[in-house]
Amino acid sequence: AFAAYEGGMVSFAYEEAKKNVEEGEVRSAVIFGWVCAMIALLSILLSFIPRYISQTFMYRNGVGMSPLTDPRFAQLKDDPWSVNALFGTTFWGFMIAGICVWSVCGGAFFLIVWSVTSDYALGFISLGIGLVVSWVLKKIVLILSKKRAFLGLFRTDPGFSNVMNVVMETWNIGITFGFVTARAAKMILMSCVYIGRLDTNFVAPHVKFFGAEIDEDYKAFHVDLLLHESHRHPYLERLSLLYLMKVHEGPTFAKRQGSCWRLLFVLALMPWLRRYRSKQMRLTDADRKQLELVNTKDQR
Repeated sequence: AFAAYEGGMVSFAYEEAKKNVEEGEVRSAVIFGWVCAMIALLSILLSFIPRYISQTFMYRNGVGMSPLTDPRFAQLKDDPWSVNALFGTTFWGFMIAGICVWSVCGGAFFLIVWSVTSDYALGFISLGIGLVVSWVLKKIVLILSKKRAFLGLFRTDPGFSNVMNVVMETWNIGITFGFVTARAAKMILMSCVYIGRLDTNFVAPHVKFFGAEIDEDYKAFHVDLLLHESHRHPYLERLSLLYLMKVHEGPTFAKRQGSCWRLLFVLALMPWLRRYRSKQMRLTDADRKQLELVNTKDQR
């Protein structure tokens, strides 16, 4: 047919598709993919602001990363210009995530409604339903068998538990194909969604490709957060207030004697605050030299 066709491969494929595809099939697949894409984009949009607020409070409470001890903080503070790419990556990531979700969900739905592939797709769906039923039966059997064979993780009936292990391994040879297929589908769909999630990483930081970190675009989000926190953190506001009080009151405010009594008061009544002191944490050689220099100046 292509040899007799006067035109290119693309136009030939388009004409053949028009003969085998009905307009209603394409329209239903496009609408279904559009609905799935809108739901995915809405979830990304609604999760961004809560993530920003929660991560801010985590940093303020020393959860996840401490600026004084975590080496990741040194990597973030050395790249303040990375925030300039945050708007562009968020915009294009949002757009590409929607296109990917629309393509995957709409394409899968099109295979179900298209007359050429509907029989195969429905057979695959029936196979999935059968695997789900088998999985439910397996869970029921395992719950009933565990009461007889195990007490926690201790085998109360070794013979029966060995027989059940052989039965389950044989059974899982057939049904684990569905588990692997479902895992692949979930990972593909989540990969499409997480293209637009610049506020978190999809691949763990220790997963690398030839020594290079695969997913590092999320760092710009944390750098932007830390840049704002460096100007409006409550500790910075209190420290600025102390400096202004020192300028206003002069030598009568924040004297060495008062600081010593304050330390004794804190250590006696609130000893758990010691873990927040910089001297109690791991410091680099440069930090130790800086502290020694400050102590020397104070002694003078």
